[in-house]
Amino acid sequence: MDKFNEALKGKVGGHVALALAYLIYGVNLVSTKDLSQSQIFTPAALFYIRVAGAGLLFWLISIFLPKEKVSKKDMLLILPASILGLFLNQYLFLEGIVLTTPFDSGLIMTLIPIFTLIFAHFFVKEAISWQKIIGIGLSLAGVVILLLMSGTGGAGTSSIKGIILITLSIMAFSLYLGIFGPLLQRYHVVTINKWVFLYCLVYSLPFCVGDLLHTDFTGGNTPDLPVIYAELGYLVLFATFLVYFCISYGQQKLSPTVVSMYSYIQPIVAAVLGVLMGMDVITWQKILAISLVFIGVYLVNLVRKPVN
Repeated sequence: MDKFNEALKGKVGGHVALALAYLIYGVNLVSTKDLSQSQIFTPAALFYIRVAGAGLLFWLISIFLPKEKVSKKDMLLILPASILGLFLNQYLFLEGIVLTTPFDSGLIMTLIPIFTLIFAHFFVKEAISWQKIIGIGLSLAGVVILLLMSGTGGAGTSSIKGIILITLSIMAFSLYLGIFGPLLQRYHVVTINKWVFLYCLVYSLPFCVGDLLHTDFTGGNTPDLPVIYAELGYLVLFATFLVYFCISYGQQKLSPTVVSMYSYIQPIVAAVLGVLMGMDVITWQKILAISLVFIGVYLVNLVRKPVN
């Protein structure tokens, strides 16, 4: 039991946290698309609700944890971390998901490890080895096969604006992963996130207040209102609070490139959901695709032993 607990506190725990985070986020791709089409919440209103809800949870939990002082220098660093990892990432995602299909969004998100590998190399001097390049390439090939074999899914309906917004969103998140890993390692996950979310609540208010004031929270005559609010609860509690908790924890234990590799789970989850909901079937192509993804993850995680 002691060895199990030690493993969870180390790299194993980081892998478990990231797998859980991106599993949740994979479901979120589908549920948020449905939520954005409800005509109740605009992307800006959705963004502020999720940031306010998750931020409140982080601050409530911090009450029960030992107080941790953040240095003035790091308080300044948290601001750009908040802008890249939360505001630009999620605001642009919510604006873009309205204009794109989950199929196209999932395909674009497979570029996260590519951007992260480049940014981490320049900002935190993470080494780029052929092993990592091959691993990322295999995983990328697997996801492309999976998405192409999942059916058309209305992929042609995505607008150029939506594709650009999603691309900018994942570039901001890749920068966040590539630059701010050392900052996150200095503090408890709850400490860093409570400030990230508080900063974001303040500077994003001018962008969102108009949409919030014009939101009809009663839903009017909108059908399936309980389902919509269940999706909203999932977005706040799981796809924001729990996801940011788990990703921050994973960043403390693993390299930026390894963290970004778990983004490949998102389109896999979408394919599995399609099967469970009777909209898709398992084929040998999909088994091949998933195998390539996990072989790629293994190669990126494989540590070379030093030669004597």
